[in-house]
Amino acid sequence: MHATTWFCSVLAAAILGASLTFGFSAQDPAPKPPIAVLDPVVYSDELRHPIFFAVLEGLYRDGVSNEVVDKLLEIDPVTKYPANFIWACPICLPVIDALDVYRARPMFRGRKLATDTFGAGLAAEVREVLLHGDMAARQDALKILVEGWIRVWFEARRPTPEERARFQSLMEDGRKQGMAYLKAYRALGGSYGLMDECPSCEAGNAAGKR
Repeated sequence: MHATTWFCSVLAAAILGASLTFGFSAQDPAPKPPIAVLDPVVYSDELRHPIFFAVLEGLYRDGVSNEVVDKLLEIDPVTKYPANFIWACPICLPVIDALDVYRARPMFRGRKLATDTFGAGLAAEVREVLLHGDMAARQDALKILVEGWIRVWFEARRPTPEERARFQSLMEDGRKQGMAYLKAYRALGGSYGLMDECPSCEAGNAAGKR
């Protein structure tokens, strides 16, 4: 085989492989099953940035405890994927990233009282549901939290009608992508077998509406 032809074949195979595992890193569990990206646009920073910064800001503002963060980031023992999020979903991933960053936060400097966040923590009843509620209750509480965080962040920027429409379009496309993954993952059982919807996707879509 000619060297140029061989190189092109290898490059094409690499691109195809990347398209099937888009959104996964070497540190992440291998995708099961590999599903082609429906629309790469929803993995762009145009969607990821608002979700990531909205959730990170909300976590700091509310002073969410590490105990709650650890519970939300739990790995399902059956699927080996995050128990409370749909793996590879373009809306869930930046929420997970924000939780990871917040969990690794350093202490603030130059303050009389040692602290690493701002708020006093979630309301006792919300914290109880997130830590000890059943799957359905935890998912509902997570959806309410994420919706509130994204809504506060988004509305603070006083979006124009055009910006709101664009944001909503990206969220809707992201939800379609997330639900496609959930549909495929349900056969794995575990937490995915109990999910009827993607809580982060529903939260994001509700947050962009008036």
